[in-house]
Order: sequence, then structure tokens, then C-alpha cells
Amino acid sequence: MITIDRMETDFRLTGRPVERAQLARRLDRIGEERIAGVLQAALRELDRDDGPVIRIRRLDLRLVFDAGRMADGDIARTWGATLARAVFRQIAEAGTSELRRYESQAAFLAIWLSDHVAGRATGRWEYAEFHTLDDVPSGRAAAYVLGRDRGWIVPTFHALAAAGRLEALVATFRAADVAALWQDWTGGPAAAPGRIEPGLVVRAAGLVPDPAVPEMGSADARARTALRWLIALTTGPGALPPEVAGGLAMQLGHLSALLAAVPGLRTALAAATPPDPALRRAVATSAGLSAATAWFHAVLEVPEGPAQLATLLEVAEPRTRSPRPVGPNAKRSERIASGFAGLALLLPAIRQLGLSEHLGASGLQRLLVAAIPPPWRVLAACDPALRWLSGLPSEAPVHAEGIDWPGSAGLDPQRLAADAQSHGDGPELPVLRVVLDAFATGLRGMEGASAGYLAAQFLARPGRLERDDGRLAVRLDGLPLRILLSTPSR
Repeated sequence: MITIDRMETDFRLTGRPVERAQLARRLDRIGEERIAGVLQAALRELDRDDGPVIRIRRLDLRLVFDAGRMADGDIARTWGATLARAVFRQIAEAGTSELRRYESQAAFLAIWLSDHVAGRATGRWEYAEFHTLDDVPSGRAAAYVLGRDRGWIVPTFHALAAAGRLEALVATFRAADVAALWQDWTGGPAAAPGRIEPGLVVRAAGLVPDPAVPEMGSADARARTALRWLIALTTGPGALPPEVAGGLAMQLGHLSALLAAVPGLRTALAAATPPDPALRRAVATSAGLSAATAWFHAVLEVPEGPAQLATLLEVAEPRTRSPRPVGPNAKRSERIASGFAGLALLLPAIRQLGLSEHLGASGLQRLLVAAIPPPWRVLAACDPALRWLSGLPSEAPVHAEGIDWPGSAGLDPQRLAADAQSHGDGPELPVLRVVLDAFATGLRGMEGASAGYLAAQFLARPGRLERDDGRLAVRLDGLPLRILLSTPSR
């Protein structure tokens, strides 16, 4: 589609005032009613759905003709043809300050979304059509724009993935954004059917041999996990249609969340037998997973439910299983996503204070959990990523007793009271305050910041973790005040 955002005309006419006014109105009418058709025909080679997207910042055109002696159609043809030639000349000769060219609409949307996530889209002339979305969160903006024409969703995600920018966009989605895009993309709500289609699951197994691991944390994190499944099912070779993939993606999202939150569930499901009552109670009481647990129990009500869950596990398992090493010296690598990956920023301060050895793995895990304020703390306690950060084995219990928590001697009682209002007055609070002070030292303007503020800006932030036999790497998807972490204090 060829679009002129704004066209200004400056007529210089001769004759008596009345004649000039009549001619100006006539030329305005021709410009409004006829130029578009002539221009569309003249530029038809540029107006293809599979063609490039070209943005021209400004085009100046000077045209002289005897309008009083010409018919309306002749004026329109002369005007439109001259304008078309100017467009072709601009495409051939203009520099990047006046012209932008993109391979396709998907490539254009992918670059705009990447710039929006990075905060580079505001005020850019080539994104003029999206200026009303400059201050809208990136996930919401993406859901709105992509949902207008679902035919561009998969190609845009392909372009983002090829540029290595897809995950950065997905990380900006909130649960409401996922629900809106899901509805426009699949034609239905973001819900999981109570029955699993084994044939569809077998087909899906070949599409996503090693998708990303689930992201634990808030409802937003779980929604992003389901969205990642939907993207994986609809964008790979032999991809499923979105209206078919939607229900399966949500089932996989629910199962991924339950596998990460309930120790022992994976082993029970692999046996294709009904879980024992204790395990079913553990699933039922999983914090924040009401939709997933309702779906899980609905599946178990079907006679073939346990067998169907075992089949579905074959697809979900790569997200929670370490890839097999290749070669004698290959390192085993595991990946996981978390809504609380920002807590890794506290590890240098914890090491500097010598707390790792003092508290042990259970104490360190409890300290990291305590840095997250309610109501998300229950979710953080179930997050396997925090076990990684604390060095606690995946299946090992977290011991609350026997931890030697340092007291509050030397700490400001007023600051502890302020922290208790957001984080509760537990035994971990004094040592948490010491760790937060050590973390904030050197961060401009952060000295003395409250525990609630630091959690919101730095700690309760999503990201991905990867570990092998000798290292643990953490990649944060974005921090509101990330510039402070890279700017030395003066």
C-alpha cells in the first residue's frame, strides 16, 4: 500500500481573485480525489505485499502547467506521473537521512519493535505511523500492531529470531498482552483444552526438539512461557496453524510450570500412571498456578489422561532436561528462565561479605527469596533458578532450621522498620539489609534505597540462566535503571 502521510500544496495562480479561488478549489479536489489512483498505477511495481517497504521522509516537487486550459483528468495524469518520477528518483538517489528501505513489511516491523524495546523508536521519522505508541510498553505495542494483521505475526517473529532479538521482545510482554495477541493470532482465548490430542503432540515433538525452558515467577512470566511455546509451534519447519497450535501451546505452558514447581512430578508422569494422592495435593496447592492445576486435574479425570500427560511430557521434557554431551570433552549445559533472574546481581555482594559459607546453600536460597516482596515471594521460593544461584541441588529440600542468621546490631532500626513494611520482619531481614547496602554502594543515587525500590528496579526482573560443569551465566532481559550498573560512580 502506498501512503502519503501529509501533502502540502502551494498554488501560484494568475487571474482575477475570483478565478484564482475557483481554480484553487478545483486543484484541491483533483489532488484529493484523483492523484492517489494515478500514483497507485504508476508505482504498482513498488506496491506488492511481498515487496520492500520504503519510507521517504520528504519529497519536494515543483510543477508548472496551464490548469485553466486542461481537463481534470489531464491535470491528474500530469501531476501523478510527475510525482511518481520524483519518487523513483528519490529511491535511486536519496541517502539514509531522507530514505529508509526494508526488505519486507515483516523486516520493517521487526526493526521497529527492536528499536521500541531498546528505547530508540521515539521521534524517528520513519516510524511516524507508530508515534502514538512511543510511550506504550513494548509488549502492549507489539500485541496491538501485530494483531491488526495476523498474517505478519509469523514472518515478523522469524525476522526477530534471525536478528537475535525475539527473546528481548517476548520478555516485555505482560499477561494481558499475551492474551490480546493470542486472541488475534489464534482466533480464540488463551486457554488449555481438557483433552490432549496424542496425534497433535507427536507432530509437535518434531517441531520443537529443544525449545527454551519455562520462565518461573508471576502470571506474566507464565504467560510468556506459553507464548514461547506458541511461537515455537507456529514458526518452525512444518509449523502448525496458529488456530491448531493455540490449545497445545497453553497445555505445554501449564505442564512446564507444574514440572518446575512440583518436585517429583516429572518422574510420576513418565510412568503413565495416576499420581499418588500426596503428589496431587502438591499440584493442587502450587502457588499461583490455579489455571494450570485446574487443567491438570481435568486431564486426569479422563481415563486415558495419565497416558496423554506422559505423551505430552515427551514434548515438554526438552525444556527441563540437560542436553546429552557430545564428545569426550563436551560439557553438559542446562538452561532455564526466571522472573527473578535479577537476584543474581546480589551474588558479588554476598561473596564480598562472606555469606555463602556462613549461611550454606539453604540459607542462601532463603536469603534470595527474602529479597522478593510478597505476594511474589511464594513463587520465588518455588523457582528452580534460585536453587541454581544458591548452589542447592534441584531435588534437595530447603532447611529452615539450623541457619545462623546475623543479627541487627549496628543497623539503623528505622531503615529496618521501613524494609519490614515491604518485605516482612523475618530473621533474614537484617542480613538482607546488609547485602542490599553492599549492592547499592557505588550505584549513583541508590545509597540508602529501600528494599522495595531495589527489588522493583533490579532484583525482581526476568532473565535466563545457563550453566555447565564450570560456569553459571545470567542474562537479564532488561532493567529500568540498567545504565547505573555500567556507569562508574563519581
